Parts: sequence; C-alpha cells; structure tokens
Amino acid sequence: MRRLESLRRRAVLGGTAAALTGLAGCNSNTNDSESAEPSPSSPDQNKTEDTTTQPEKTVFDGGDLSDFLDAVEKAAATTSGQLEIESGTYRFEPFEQESAPGGYHLFAYDTRGVSIEGNDATFVFTEPTVGGLRFEFGRNIEIRNLEIDYDPLPFTQGEITAYDEASRTVEVKIDEGYPSLDHSMFTAAQRVWASIHLSDGSLISGYQAENPLFFSATRVGERRFELQLDEESPLAGLQTGRRLTIVARNNQSAFRFHDIDQLTLENVTVRATNGAAFGVGGCADPVVRNCTAAPPEDTDRHIGPVADGFRVIGCTSSARVEECRTESILDDAFVVQRNRSPVLEFLDDRTVDVSDWSVHAKPGDTFDVLSPTGVQKGTLPPVADLTAKFSTPMPREKAETITFEEPIRDRVEVGDTIGNRQMASQNFVVRNNTSRNNRGKSIRIATGHGVVENNDFEGASHNTVELESDTAGFFIPNGPVEDVEIRNNTLERSGLAWYADTHPAAIRLHHRPRQELETEGQPHRNVTLEDNTIEGCASVGISLQDAQGVDVDGNTLGDLNRLQYANGGYGFHLQNIQGVTLRQNQVQGTSETLRGFGTKREASDITLTENTVTIDGNTADGSLE
Repeated sequence: MRRLESLRRRAVLGGTAAALTGLAGCNSNTNDSESAEPSPSSPDQNKTEDTTTQPEKTVFDGGDLSDFLDAVEKAAATTSGQLEIESGTYRFEPFEQESAPGGYHLFAYDTRGVSIEGNDATFVFTEPTVGGLRFEFGRNIEIRNLEIDYDPLPFTQGEITAYDEASRTVEVKIDEGYPSLDHSMFTAAQRVWASIHLSDGSLISGYQAENPLFFSATRVGERRFELQLDEESPLAGLQTGRRLTIVARNNQSAFRFHDIDQLTLENVTVRATNGAAFGVGGCADPVVRNCTAAPPEDTDRHIGPVADGFRVIGCTSSARVEECRTESILDDAFVVQRNRSPVLEFLDDRTVDVSDWSVHAKPGDTFDVLSPTGVQKGTLPPVADLTAKFSTPMPREKAETITFEEPIRDRVEVGDTIGNRQMASQNFVVRNNTSRNNRGKSIRIATGHGVVENNDFEGASHNTVELESDTAGFFIPNGPVEDVEIRNNTLERSGLAWYADTHPAAIRLHHRPRQELETEGQPHRNVTLEDNTIEGCASVGISLQDAQGVDVDGNTLGDLNRLQYANGGYGFHLQNIQGVTLRQNQVQGTSETLRGFGTKREASDITLTENTVTIDGNTADGSLE
C-alpha cells in the first residue's frame, strides 16, 4: 500500500504550464499554502524538479489504480502536464492507500497542473459501496472525455410479481444481470429504499405522497424476495406488473473534488454511483461543462446515479455549470449551496462549539448568523483561531470550535447557525443545462449572488426550482438566497415524476425551520424571476415565502394544479414576504384545476402591473386573493 506521505508532492509547473498558471491567478487558499513552511505533513510548496528530460505527454494504457495514479503524478512532473488515457474499458478495484481517507476507489492528493484526456475511455469501478475518484487539494486540474460506471451496480431492479395491501408485502423478481438483494452492499449501505416504476422503467407519477419505500427483505425463491414495507412507506402506485428499483445509497461521489483551484471538467459522464455523480466543494473557479449524469442510452437500467447529479458546495469563488445533462437520477439534478453550522455552546465570550455540522474556516474569515426561525442577525467579527476536527495541511480546516477576534455573546445565541462568507459558492452560473425525470428537485439553490438561466427542466418529484434556507436539522443547514436571478428557463411537469412532495411548486422560495418552530424572519433578499415558462405542475406555479425584495416579471404559467391540491389552484402564492413586484405575468388554465391568479398571506408592499389570468379562455386582470 502506498502511504499518504508519498502522495504529498508538488507537481512542478515549468515553462508554458507555469506561465498559464500565473495568468490564471490563484485564490486565497493557494496564497496561504505557498507562504507556509513545507513539512512532512503538508505540501512542499517550494520544491523544484528538473523536468527537461520528461516527455511532453504521458500515456495510461492499463494496470490498476496505483498505475493510474503513477501516470497522473508523472504527467504532473512534465511541462505540458498532459495525460492521455488510451480508449477502452478499464476495471478497477479500490486502491488501498495507508493513511488516506477511505470511501473511494482512489484518493489523489495535491495534484497540480494536470490535463487528463480520456479519449472516451470508461472506468468501471468494482466496489459499489465506495465512491470513484477523489481529488483533494491542488490546482489546475482538467479532465475531459471520460466515463465512469460500476459493476456491480449500486442498485438492483425487478418486476413486482405479487402485492398484498393488507399485509404491506411486495414480492419482486430481480432482473437477470442485476445484483441480488443478498449482496453485501445492501447491508453495508447507509440507506436502502425502493422506487416504483412503470413496466417501461419510467418513474410512476400522479400521486400525492412523500417517502420512498423502506422495507425488510426475505428470500422466497430464485432471485425472488418478499419485501415487508414499514409503516411510513406509502402504498400508492404499487401493483403487480410494475417494477421496483432498490438502491444501496452511501453518498460517495463518482468524482469528488475538494479545495482545487482552477478545476475544469468537460464531456465527462457518470452512469452510476452510490451517491452524487459530481461533487465539487471548497474549490475556486470550477467549470463543469457538457457533462452527463444518466444511465447509458442502450440499456434497460431504470436509473443512473442514486443521488444528486451536480453538487457545488462551499466554493470560494465563482462556479460555472453549463450545457450539462441529467436523466433518471434519484435526487436533485443540480445543487449550489453554502453550508452552515449550529452553535452548540459557548466555551467563552469569543469561542463557540460548532462540532455538530462542522464548517471549514481559517483565521480572517467572516461568518454571518441566521436564527433557527430564519432571522438574519448580521456578521460576526473575523475568525481569530480555531480547533480542527482532525489535522490536515489544508488552508481551511473543518472546525470543532471557532474563536472570534471580539466577544460575540450579544450577536449570536446557542441554536443559531453560522455560515462562512468566504465559502458561499457566490457568483455562480448554471446555464443551458437539461434535466429529465428525476426523483427530487431539478435545481436547488441555497446561497447568493448567481444566475440560473436558459435551462430546460422536465419532470421532478419536488419543486423544479427550489430556493431555500434550511435550519431544520435533518440536513446540513444552508442558505439563505440573496441576489439571485432565475431567468429564461423552461420548467415542465413539476411534481409529476415519482411521488409529488407536500409543496410541489415549479418555483419555490422559502425557509425550512425545525418542525416545532414557525419561520419568523425573511432571510431571502433580492431575488428575480424573469421570463420563465412553466407548463404542467402538480400544485401552485410559483410559491414565494420568507423574503424581501422579489421581482417577478414576464413569466408564463400553464396547466397548473394537475393533482388538485387543496391550496394549489393558483399561479402564485405569497406568504411572509414584503417588497414584491409582479409584472406582465400570465397564468392560464381551465376551471377544473385553476381558481385564480394568486393568493397572499402576511404579505406587504406588493405591486401588481399588467398581469393576466385566463380561465377557460376568459382573460382578466391578475389579482391576489
């Protein structure tokens, strides 16, 4: 096994590569690391090597993941940094690396100045309980024209051969070529659950329900299993002849990048993984372009990745996701988010315990405060010091405790959440992407300063566009949304793929508090919804809550409230909101499902200009009830 210390090397960027790096610039992470004294436990920032005898191009044409890592390191030591993967299919077992974090087939540390050309090769990973490739710390990494798949797959599928509603039992026959439910991945997984599909493999739709199916399984024959559903699993849509997909989810990504300065992914495809397809966290200026998270086109697979498609979290500067595609994945298609952490206790007037949901930080960073009920409470003094959950050479570390430069007891309380403003994934762009038929949202935004434009989203089980802040405690706290534009997008079949959620709007802006609390604040600021087309929605078209300063201009909404929710027969719903302008929006439908233009509750400073509602061909001015 290769020790982690042997991975901690610096790829020299000489000649042209060095010049390009200088032109591109670097973020504060790189500046800090270059000023640090090199040590055995940190990247050697000052080391130089003679690269004049190295070839300009390195070729990988076979071997195991140790050989692939050798090729990456060899390419990094050349002036060009080019690594060519010969076209073909490569099967890889996990590469055990002593002292490296587990959970991935390969861990690459401190990779710099490498351009990997995949030549449409496919990497097939053989352990479905762990992720694919993890790159930690580095800069100037490019990966192009590469595909990731798994064998065995991290899920199985089969036909429902018997169903008894009274006993809550389902018998399923697993398809040939798919893993048996006896496979160890299903006992090792963090979560195992099932989704229901039609006979052609597409997700069912048209049901008001929330949870997937949770169960215990018993073998009853050759490739046959009886599933005993738990009491919280809905029964809607279950019937003999339909199909199930059963996933073994562990939340490791096929590609995981953390703290990479200048990352580019282009024409990279993920066919399967036990978590997200692409995870990008703490990076500076990442660009993800023309990438795909979907099952192969020539397959009978029901699904692709079992979690999010593209996940951008806590980046330190602009992030771009453009011309990418997801299809048949089982969570949110696109995510851009800033994380927060609750304050657990005060250790002194300046120091707090944040060890529950930890955030990354370094001295000099600034944090803002959000109460559990969504009240923005301002910005704290800069960070003076922190204790890390575990020691790493990273410029920013995962904090156990944070000490601020000044006392903070008068600005934050136990239970409030704090978020690092330097890791807010701000100035993001999500543009010209497509998403089809996923269980989850098409896009979820929980940060500020960005644009979502010219995307085509069709078929989501939840809100197609979710703009949120979350302090409920079930997931990592996040948000809020500030200075974000949602424009020129096409949103179809919102809440009409798989089970519809409790509030399946095409666009929803809201805060999620803990279950026992009500939202009191208006954490979201300065949101623009412009020239979007909404066609087909399970409930209300656009739901706006818990915000100040929202402009809604030129949107077209039609075929709403398909599932006839009690409060869903409107184009708009406004609640706990102030400073909203609705201008030249059109709502259309029939009297069977549509009752009016919109509703409001606890809403103030609302301006309506040239809005219309058309019901059964009769057009009237748009007003809020």
